This record gives sequence, C-alpha cells and structure tokens, in this order.
Amino acid sequence: ARTNRLMNDRLWDDETRLYIDFDIKSGKRSGVLSSVASLPSISGAPTGEMASRMVALLADPQKFGTPLPIPSVARDTDGFSTDMWRGPVWTNINMLVCEGLRQYGYGAMADEIESKTRSAIEKYFKEFGTFYEYYDADGKLPPPSMDRKGYNSPVEVYHQPLRDYGWTAALYIDSRLRK
Repeated sequence: ARTNRLMNDRLWDDETRLYIDFDIKSGKRSGVLSSVASLPSISGAPTGEMASRMVALLADPQKFGTPLPIPSVARDTDGFSTDMWRGPVWTNINMLVCEGLRQYGYGAMADEIESKTRSAIEKYFKEFGTFYEYYDADGKLPPPSMDRKGYNSPVEVYHQPLRDYGWTAALYIDSRLRK
C-alpha cells in the first residue's frame, strides 16, 4: 500500500495520464511516455479512473496503439525509431502490461495485445528460426534489420546481435499454454 501510494504521489502525471519516471536529483518527472508507464497496475496502484485514462493512451495510434502494440515509447516521442528503447515492442513488457490490464477488467485489450505479440514472435521464428528480444511496432522491419541489430560479426563486439532470447521463448510458451 505504501509503495502504491508513493507511485501515485511521485510518478502519476495527470496531464499525460500515465506514470512517468521521476528523477530524484532534479525532483521532476522525465516527461517521457513509455511502455512501462502502466506497470503500476500490476500492484493495483492506479484507481479505476487512472487505469481507464492509461488504457485510452494504449489504444491511441499516436501514442501506443501501433500495429504491433506497445512500443517502448509513444509514437509521437522525438527520436521514435526501431532503436531498442526508442520505439520497438518488447515481449516481456507487453506480457506484464497485459497482466495489469486484466486486473482492471480490460481482458479483451490484453488478449488482443498478447495475440499480436505471439503472432510477431511466430512470424519471425518461422522466418529466422530464433526468438528476438524486440520487434518493430509498425510490423514492417524484421528484427535483424532494426537499429542496433545489423550484421553478425564473430570478431566485432558491436556487431554480435544476440539471438534466442530466453524471456521471449518462455513468455511465448506461457502465453500459448494459457490459451
């Protein structure tokens, strides 16, 4: 209860209708709308009204309602791209957001997000034979073509994209077993 109260006091932003990262040095919120902004719903922090306001942003195509939801930052964020935490969809974050949505009665939305996430995982597993850590929110670029992925070089440290992400595989299996 104390943690929920602190999240609501320090992180909830009425203007943006989301939880926003708080910089303890400056005493201010970052202003960045990110996919993790609705994770406090897992612990029951938001009121029903706060949850409904967050859900509206998850459905908004200019924010998080992309063809493959939920991008790591809102689509209208400066620098939105396919570069790791600047726009791609992360399986682990999506599944956690879905858990929070279900706790607030948004099961249909959670099921849709989970289904789209599974479809992306399946599509690229069939094409490349591996599980990836993140996917293009627009569904246009395959994971190896996204920023910071590039070619795989056995000798260049910055060109060794990791493959077969355990959390993606585990969450995919969990999702399929629950359906």
